[in-house]
Amino acid sequence: MNAHYQQFAHQVFDAVDRQDVDRFVGAMTPDAGFTFANYPTVKGTASIANYCRQFYQAIAGLRHNVQDVWNDGDAVITRADVTYTRKDGTTVTVPCITLFRMADNRIHDYRVYVDMSPVFTPVVGG
Repeated sequence: MNAHYQQFAHQVFDAVDRQDVDRFVGAMTPDAGFTFANYPTVKGTASIANYCRQFYQAIAGLRHNVQDVWNDGDAVITRADVTYTRKDGTTVTVPCITLFRMADNRIHDYRVYVDMSPVFTPVVGG
């Protein structure tokens, strides 16, 4: 594992968890693509920033607990548990795999493989 990519991945997730959209898109090439779960790909950092700001309005917060970071050539793969805080204050943790394709030391293609249905499913009982 390349220590540079491991540190880079942690910095990216720190920006996401802090909802620091400018820092997040600053880690990307201007023409980057961003695919989150089963939603359509968003292209370009301005569109990605807008997408993230809208998403952050749907949750109260999130935190990545990164388990593993691997790289192979221009690919950086992470495995994490992500804890989302809902607007009602409850939390749910879901597993997540993220793939970054790098170009010029920045993310050119960012893909998040996660099932978001537990995050937005109403709490029943309890």
